[in-house]
Amino acid sequence: MIAKYDVAVVGGGIAGLTAALYLARGGKRVVVLESQNQMGGRAITNKKDGIRFNLGSHALYAGDAYDIFRELNVNPDIFRKVDEFTPYGIWKEQVHPFPAAVRSLLKTPLLSAADKYRFGAILMKILKLDTAAIPHMSLRDWMEEHVRSPMVRHLLYVLARGGTYVQAPDLQVAGPLFRQMQRSITGVYYLKKGWGSLIEEMCSEARRLGVALMTGRKVNSVEHDE
Repeated sequence: MIAKYDVAVVGGGIAGLTAALYLARGGKRVVVLESQNQMGGRAITNKKDGIRFNLGSHALYAGDAYDIFRELNVNPDIFRKVDEFTPYGIWKEQVHPFPAAVRSLLKTPLLSAADKYRFGAILMKILKLDTAAIPHMSLRDWMEEHVRSPMVRHLLYVLARGGTYVQAPDLQVAGPLFRQMQRSITGVYYLKKGWGSLIEEMCSEARRLGVALMTGRKVNSVEHDE
């Protein structure tokens, strides 16, 4: 006998599980179909020799996603707020402090004294931007128009890539990207025991709501009826 569901969600990553939870809370019978042998998509955490490895480098930033996880009853104890951290970058095969805070900005040899002032000034400008008022233009076009120093542009591209998980300055629209950068600069959370802890919480809540979670189920096609 084939089970009947109101909604089938293809993909058991964070987006798919979020959709399934909202649908289930709305009274729908939901099944999540994931082609891999575990839920999570790009948010999985692998364990090896007692050490947890996330798939890729990413943090959770204050904003809509964090608010959604709280609304979906995800245990808040798994989120750890990071007020200050000390990143490093590699330039010309040398490791240097990355100017992510005032102290590291003053110490880094990556920028001249003048560029340190410019970098700090442009970050303050980005924090205060009304991102909805920025004309529809790419990140690269905005950078070329507003930032003259090549090294300052390099460092801003790094912040944009880290804050959005994407490296596509010719395609990314400046306004929404700077809104995300504002979040990444003002509020960063890391997940205790890795992103897999978030997936475990979401799966547990999904099962409690009656969502069927099926792994190893690849969807080859979707048939349309009328």
